Amino acid sequence: MKALCVVLCLVAGASSAQEEASRPEPHRPAFTFQPVASLLVLTRGASLNEALVLMLPVGMSVPLEERWKQWELMLELTPIYAKERDFDASLALALAVGATWFKNDAPLHQGFFLQPKLVGTVLRGTSYNGNQVSPVMTQVTVGLDIGYRVPVEIGQLDFLVGGGVGWGWNVPERTPSLFLPLLSSRLGSDRTNKVVWDPNLHLLRVGLTF
Repeated sequence: MKALCVVLCLVAGASSAQEEASRPEPHRPAFTFQPVASLLVLTRGASLNEALVLMLPVGMSVPLEERWKQWELMLELTPIYAKERDFDASLALALAVGATWFKNDAPLHQGFFLQPKLVGTVLRGTSYNGNQVSPVMTQVTVGLDIGYRVPVEIGQLDFLVGGGVGWGWNVPERTPSLFLPLLSSRLGSDRTNKVVWDPNLHLLRVGLTF
């Protein structure tokens, strides 16, 4: 009888350990950055009008639990600096908040996802060696990114495309938004309030878990 009890205890312990090992590891928060967009705008800006454009989208993703376990909160901050030799300089700051939804049939927080988000941008420009300062320009857009997440040893890789549409105040009249003129030419002097739109130039987001 004692031998039978010992065997049953061993079997129960082994089953419990196997169940624990097969249980997926909880998804952890990640620090994110998007290097492709930064390299694209730097290369593009340097090739046109001797411009220098620097930007670095950084942020965090925080997974939710229980009945919201398919969702992940996203916060992202993007500083942008654009400088043309002897001419305009612009400093912008964009803040994005959103939520990422993953499909049911995929492993937790992997595979195909949708990411709706709200983005606010503020820009201030100076011209002619700082002798003139432009009024503050702002825009708010609602966007949607579609992507696919691949887990890696140090975190995750998100491949994504998308865009957003919204409203701008005191934005350049001849460009779709505040972002696009920073990549090719000066902001210009004509301003207006209008509908704005932006494509998603990020393409790749790298997440480092901690």
